[in-house]
Amino acid sequence: MAKTHYSVARVGQINKAGVGKFQRHNERQNKTYKNMNVDKNMSHLNIHFKDTGGLTYNEKFDQMEKEGLISTRGLKPDAKVYDELLLDVNTTYFEENGGYEFAKKFYSDAYEYAKSFYGEQNIIAAVMHADELNVAVTEEMGRPVYHYHLHVIAIPTVEKEIKWSKRCKDPEKIGQVKEVITQVSHSKKWKSLPKLDENGEPIRSKNGKIIYEKSYSKLQDDFFDHMKKAGYTDFVRGERGSTEEHLEVLDFKIKKDTERLKEIEKNLEVSARYGEKAGELKEKLDDISDIGKKTLTGKVQLTQDEFESLHYLAEKGIAAQKQLLDKENVIAEKDRTIASQSWTISDLRGTVKKLEAKLEQVKEEFESFKETVKDYVAGMKLYPEKVKGFFDELKELYKNEQKERKFIRSRKEQDLER
Repeated sequence: MAKTHYSVARVGQINKAGVGKFQRHNERQNKTYKNMNVDKNMSHLNIHFKDTGGLTYNEKFDQMEKEGLISTRGLKPDAKVYDELLLDVNTTYFEENGGYEFAKKFYSDAYEYAKSFYGEQNIIAAVMHADELNVAVTEEMGRPVYHYHLHVIAIPTVEKEIKWSKRCKDPEKIGQVKEVITQVSHSKKWKSLPKLDENGEPIRSKNGKIIYEKSYSKLQDDFFDHMKKAGYTDFVRGERGSTEEHLEVLDFKIKKDTERLKEIEKNLEVSARYGEKAGELKEKLDDISDIGKKTLTGKVQLTQDEFESLHYLAEKGIAAQKQLLDKENVIAEKDRTIASQSWTISDLRGTVKKLEAKLEQVKEEFESFKETVKDYVAGMKLYPEKVKGFFDELKELYKNEQKERKFIRSRKEQDLER
C-alpha cells in the first residue's frame, strides 16, 4: 500500500529575547549541532527566499519600527512579536517526486502562501532547509536522504485605527480617525472568527452560542488549499500540530537500537565464554580435566606449565566476567532509556491533546464573554463618563442594599434575644 503524505503547517510565537536561537538554527550560525542530524556539508543547498541583508532578526525588526513600517504601541517588553511558520510534507513525498529540484519548486510556491498571509514586507526571513538528514528514511533506502522543509520568520500585524480622544481641542475631530498604524499583534492576527453558513450568518451550537473557527485549524486548511490550487494534489491535509515526521524518526531509532542491543547480547555470550582468543581458550578448557596429579595426601600437584595455564584461564575468566557485567549494565541502561522514551512520547501525545482541547474550550468561552460585554465596551469608548456614572450609581445602590440587609439582620437578632 502506498504511503499517504500529509501537509503540515505550524506556527509558534517568539519574543525578542528568544529569537536568537531560532536565527542561529535557521541561518546555520551554530558551530555544532550535537542533537540534530544537520549535515553542514550540505548547507550550501539551503535556499533563502528572503533574508535580512546581513542584519540580525532583532536588528531588522528595530529598523522596520524606526521607519514606521510597524508599531509596538501598547505592547509589553516581553511580548511575542515574531511568528515562526513551518511548512512541511513527509520526506518520502519529495523523494517520490524528484528530490531536491522538486522541493525547490514546491517551497517556492509555499512561500507565496506565507506572503499572502503576512504580507511580504512583514516577513523577516524565509529559508528552505535541505541539509537535515532523515535517519529513518536513509537507513530504509540505503542512501543519504534529506528532509526538506520551510522556515518563515514573520511579524504578525493588523491595521489599527487610532482615533482622536475627547481631549482634542477640536470637538469635531473627537472620535474621528487620527491615523492608521500597522500594529504588531499575534492574538489579533490569529483571532478566531465565527463560522458562517451559506447565507453568511454565524453558525450556532445547540445552546445558541456562536461557533468559532479555530485559527490554527484554518491555517492547515488555507495552506492545503493554496498548494492544491498550485497543482500539488498528491498529499492530504494534515492534522493541526502534527509531529508525525519527527515521531516516526524517533520510533525508528528506538526500534533500531533495540535490534542492535539484541545483537550485542548475542555476541557478548560468546565473548564472555571465550574472551578475545576464543579458539585458544576453548582448547585449553577442553584439556583442563587432564592436568595435575593427585598426591598421597589427596592434594593435586601441578607442573609449572599447568599452573601457568590455569593462571592464564583464571585471569581471562575474571576479565570476561567484568566485561560481561559492564555490557549488561550498558544494556540495562539502554533498555531504561528506550522504555523512558517510549513512555514519554505516549505521555506527551496525550498531554498535548488534552491541552489543545482545553485551549479551544477557553478560546470559545473567551469569545463568548467578549460577545456578552461588547455593548459595555462600546459604551465605554463612546460615552465613558455616562457609563462610569451609571456604574457608580449601581455601586451606591449595592452599598445601600448591603447596609439595609445588615440592619434587618441586626433587628432580627435583637428580637430573638428578647
